[in-house]
Amino acid sequence: MRKGIQIAALMTSAAMGLAGAANAAEVKAVSAARLLDVASGKYVDNPLVIVTDGRITAVGKKGDAVPAGAVAIDLPGATLLPGLIDMHVHLDSLAEIGGYNSLEYSDRFWSVVQTANAKKTLEAGFTTVRNVGAADYDDVGLREAIDAGYVPGPRIVTAAISFGATGGHCDSTFFPPSMDQKNPFNSDSPD
Repeated sequence: MRKGIQIAALMTSAAMGLAGAANAAEVKAVSAARLLDVASGKYVDNPLVIVTDGRITAVGKKGDAVPAGAVAIDLPGATLLPGLIDMHVHLDSLAEIGGYNSLEYSDRFWSVVQTANAKKTLEAGFTTVRNVGAADYDDVGLREAIDAGYVPGPRIVTAAISFGATGGHCDSTFFPPSMDQKNPFNSDSPD
């Protein structure tokens, strides 16, 4: 099995249903028509990818030895791609509900939204995201739920909270600086 392929073989977990799997000890043998080896820039025909505990442990060719008891997943005609990484997401938001309109919903509503968005993000092929801020450490809780296998989603690098100036981009109150309501995570000076 080629080391270069192993390095390049961060497969899209959405196609395999791996991230957040309740039974992480399950071994899966994934085969497809081809695999994109990003290290060489070439396709590998008839790949076989072995996944153990939600991680790729071996990459070879169809016909190679498969661990006993492995669940076979055959994706005929499919091309396996590396998992994508999105370095700027807000899983706890919706594009169609922003600004003052977001205040119509409870904080817990956004906790549920982020769970749905995490699943959609994984299904779109993103296996890792950097969530650059969320209310009430919701992204930390979501990461814990995904890591524990309770909900599907990508690996999350959390920012935990958004920092900004009062009345600025990250001020979740949406109030101007002249208002008395303050977000505890905003700062208006280096002091």
